[in-house]
Amino acid sequence: MYPPGQDGAFGAPTQAQGSVWGAPQGNYEFNEQENQVIAQLATTTKLNGIIQALSLGAGVITLVAMVSRASDSVMAAAQAGGGLIGLAIAGIFSFFVMIWMFRSSAALKRVVDTQGNDIGNLIEALAHQRSFFGMMKWLMVGAIGLVCLACVAGMLFASRVAT
Repeated sequence: MYPPGQDGAFGAPTQAQGSVWGAPQGNYEFNEQENQVIAQLATTTKLNGIIQALSLGAGVITLVAMVSRASDSVMAAAQAGGGLIGLAIAGIFSFFVMIWMFRSSAALKRVVDTQGNDIGNLIEALAHQRSFFGMMKWLMVGAIGLVCLACVAGMLFASRVAT
């Protein structure tokens, strides 16, 4: 996202470097009221990251329980196999959401806590949010595709059973 050689947190430009989103236009600083709104958004974003981390942990616990139960019977093993795929997808999703939320939260917090690069830090946070929403867009497209595929498969299966 940022050119090589910029060593700010998460690759963000340092205060002296300005922003890669354009030449520095003075050092605009948000006022106290604006900072409060940004700080609240940073807290909410971080809480969403924590919720995703907890979701990932619950998935791992469920995975362990499924694998331990799968050794009891063939049916349980088959159910575990299907569940493992779903848990793996959910786990990967939760992991990336967690990372994007923590990075966005950190950039938002820097807007409030630092001086001289509010706009650059805000743009970095927005870039992380854009990545998150881009992922959500493709997940929704994929989910709609899978539902359509399942409907077609269900209709084909039902027509074969009826004959």
